[in-house]
Amino acid sequence: MKYFLDSEFIEDGTTIELISIGIVAEDGREYYAISNEFNPAKASKWVEENVLSHLPAMGSRIRQKIGGDESRITRAWKPREQIKQDILAFVGDAPEFWAYFADYDWIILCQLFGTMMDLPEYFPKYCRDIKQLADDLSLYPIPIPDATPLHNALADARWAKNAWDFLSLHGNCKARTFVKELRPEVGNFAMAMELMLRNCDHKGGWHNTPLSTLKNCCLEQFYTLNQALSKRDFDQVQKQAVDMANFSMMIFSNVENIKVMDRKIG
Repeated sequence: MKYFLDSEFIEDGTTIELISIGIVAEDGREYYAISNEFNPAKASKWVEENVLSHLPAMGSRIRQKIGGDESRITRAWKPREQIKQDILAFVGDAPEFWAYFADYDWIILCQLFGTMMDLPEYFPKYCRDIKQLADDLSLYPIPIPDATPLHNALADARWAKNAWDFLSLHGNCKARTFVKELRPEVGNFAMAMELMLRNCDHKGGWHNTPLSTLKNCCLEQFYTLNQALSKRDFDQVQKQAVDMANFSMMIFSNVENIKVMDRKIG
């Protein structure tokens, strides 16, 4: 199974010290932990302002997804040894790791175990890089809204999974051939719509949803889109535009089905 990871850390050109790590599994499960062993005095001003100042308070508890719509409450701050044991339980015995600009994230993960030789035998000795995949597909920048909140390891791990989903869909031979026949803007928007739908597959389909419900959802997304535009919140603008397009597509699809049924009855 694929696991998408990201980390926040302190580094001085010689050492790398774990602050927090986030991992998102291919099946939607999530893991996030903050080390209670790093020395904040070693952090740069940038790390202080952009990472440390946004961490939850020591002793905080957080909710983590454990599959589908299920979640559990767990401690956020943990010793490195506990984080290591948690990750072993989380990834199972056949993990495939991915990250975006993966080098430091991979070192951070490996150093939880000691040296490279101390990694479990079933672990790969490398991490696959989403940036390299994007380069291979000549698709950069990746048209996925930025992670929110910024500089949060779990949010960035979610972004990495979304980026991989988009790139894997784009890299499919049939999809890539089809997209080349479209305007680039249309192809990228269609990919974003499909990615959003895949992330909501656990909610079930739309084929039995009344048209009035879909219409109201579409109008609600339009209202939210308008608010985001007025605030110049462009990440939300992109998300709401995709959501509104998907609800419009659902209306279009269901109307097509109604027309087919009408022709059969007629």
